[in-house]
Amino acid sequence: MIWGLLATVTFLVAGCGRAKYEKRLLKTVELAKYREKLNENLGANWNSKKGVQIRVPRQFSQIRLPRAEKPKEGEEPPEEEPVDPRQPTFMSEPLPGLIGAWTADVNLMVGEDEPARKAPAYLYVLSNYEIWTQPGQGKEALKFNTSTAPIAIVDGLNAKLPEQAEWVSETHPRGEGFVEKKRLTAAIIKSIVQITLPAEEDPEDGETDLDDPANEGLIPANAAPQVVELPVNCKMYLAEKKDIQVMVLLILPEQIDPRENLSLDTSSKRGSRIAMCLETLAVSSRKPKVKSSGEGNDSGGGARAGGF
Repeated sequence: MIWGLLATVTFLVAGCGRAKYEKRLLKTVELAKYREKLNENLGANWNSKKGVQIRVPRQFSQIRLPRAEKPKEGEEPPEEEPVDPRQPTFMSEPLPGLIGAWTADVNLMVGEDEPARKAPAYLYVLSNYEIWTQPGQGKEALKFNTSTAPIAIVDGLNAKLPEQAEWVSETHPRGEGFVEKKRLTAAIIKSIVQITLPAEEDPEDGETDLDDPANEGLIPANAAPQVVELPVNCKMYLAEKKDIQVMVLLILPEQIDPRENLSLDTSSKRGSRIAMCLETLAVSSRKPKVKSSGEGNDSGGGARAGGF
């Protein structure tokens, strides 16, 4: 009887261990599939060195801030504020707290027999990180997501600030995931921005007439330099961790091709690259040290260049 009891106990323990092993193995497989999905749709992890990390959709390329050259010994620093190529030129106000910017040429929806058309899309990351480095600016830093950033954006786009009821709460990831769930507050604004189409060496004859109402918002792939108006959808995603506040700002052409998989409707079961991107957003709650009065600051509010 004792030997039979021992055999039963051994069998139960082995069975319990096997179940745990299989469960762990299944999780490992699911994690591998999850990582593969992210790698297929997103770029490499970006670390701002200012408490924010994110992976943006793979079609986006980073707009880098050139390294500031220190004046040589005996030389005076330049009087003019250096140009920040990350700041959009299509806005009348610079983006506050800008720490990261990306751009992509995306396809637009066209008719079956129409030529392909593209337009630029932009993704920006803003933060109150640098405000915390300035002496006596604590109250201002805490207003970043509620007023400073949204007001600057709607003013810069000549748009209307979303009503309180238009702000919605989103959780990312939506279901079971392998990253910490984060609750974001989001709102969409619509605007029309002016963009300059680059020159092409051999523009095609018979270009699309952009003055034709039927072609509103469409941009020929090959076009002579010209300024046109482009309807856009802008979505603000607000995140915070204790005193650090962050905004992810998407500016996409209204007529973007759905096959770009950049839907701002992140509730879609299909899995928009925007939703995947937001899953990877990580914000540190650690505040920076306050700078002395003699130190400069890099708040992302420099002179504008580049952009749409």
